[in-house]
Amino acid sequence: MNHPICRSLLTLAFVISACSLSAQYSSEYWYQKGYLSIAAGPASPGPDLAASVSPGLMANNGLLADVDYNYMVAYGFGVGLNLGLDYYGLNQDAFLAEASPETYSCKGGFLSGRMGLNLLMNVPLEIIPDKFTLNLTAELNGGLRSYTIPDIDLFHSELENKYTEISYRSRANVMGYAGYSTGLQFLFNNRFGVTVSYSVLFATRHRINYSVRAFDAAGNLYEEEDYLSARLDRSGLQFGLLFILSSRD
Repeated sequence: MNHPICRSLLTLAFVISACSLSAQYSSEYWYQKGYLSIAAGPASPGPDLAASVSPGLMANNGLLADVDYNYMVAYGFGVGLNLGLDYYGLNQDAFLAEASPETYSCKGGFLSGRMGLNLLMNVPLEIIPDKFTLNLTAELNGGLRSYTIPDIDLFHSELENKYTEISYRSRANVMGYAGYSTGLQFLFNNRFGVTVSYSVLFATRHRINYSVRAFDAAGNLYEEEDYLSARLDRSGLQFGLLFILSSRD
């Protein structure tokens, strides 16, 4: 329990417990309000993404970011729009152990852009009326996302491999996603705030299309289309800012 993150979570739990003693639930707090939130943080790939041996995708820990606009319809229930991004680097040591090239080049990583809808519920606890509110929030998220793999070039000795140069490139990939997030929002003066949340994408299996180009020692070109099949789930923490854009009269 001496880890800095554990200490921070314990401190946060203590602050929330202390604040809740004087908190008052306000069913009208979000009436006719919308807000924009911008958040980012570290992400952990799921087992298929992170596995360091084939058919795992050998992804390192990465980053996730989201921009959300949510409008509260009534009594803490709301709907919204989401734009998001997930990025993971390639575990190059694990990949090279599998591929065994003489030399190689690797650019980029696993990159996924997301666009979807939010269905959410907020529970606002006013600590100091019109000054400080603690908001408990939970969201269901779903929509479409793209997915690309790193650009990889492998170079082999003609004495050890039929192909002296092999290149892997992403093709267009569009797939669905679903997930959830839950967290806390610390709101000040009914105008802005800071947020902390835990975000998850569910473990659903998808295909990632890519192309392979290979040259042999005589310079002959071979091309084919292939795909990876994996569960593309992930989890992560996010920290960000929130701006209330409209309010009741």
